[in-house]
Amino acid sequence: MKQTLEAIQHNLNLASDLIHELKQTKEVASLKFNDVFGMTGLDDYLANSIQQHLTVIHSIDRIDILKCASYILTALNSGNKILICGNGGSAADAQHIAAEFVVKFKRFRAALPAIAINTDTSIITACGNDFSFNEIFSRQVDALGKDGDVLIAISTSGNKSIVLS
Repeated sequence: MKQTLEAIQHNLNLASDLIHELKQTKEVASLKFNDVFGMTGLDDYLANSIQQHLTVIHSIDRIDILKCASYILTALNSGNKILICGNGGSAADAQHIAAEFVVKFKRFRAALPAIAINTDTSIITACGNDFSFNEIFSRQVDALGKDGDVLIAISTSGNKSIVLS
């Protein structure tokens, strides 16, 4: 729940910053809450956002998470690496997760091999230009991945073909 509230606060801070910036440029005479969030007020936004987060939290199967952790530990103990990818906000999540593996998570420990493959703009744009943007991650997995590696593909919506292909 703490993480959910932090995410909501972060989004509200971003919206506030955007409104302040737009008012400073005088391009927008009066920006309303509905213009940013598509809802009539903060209370509606908060109620909707909290309900969505609670629905997701209650649908989490801890067994699935434990299985994923087991796959990751098996890969790392076998000398393999973790490849992580996502688009938009999920790309930022992928970078954050990779940093936790490489740097540290809860305590100091040896660096673990992980990389967010959505960070190399030259590869992404070259692949998008020469092949297809639907292949920007699969092409990198072909080049960097090997048997035993783990790919973590993040999609907030769960239906982005570029992440799922």
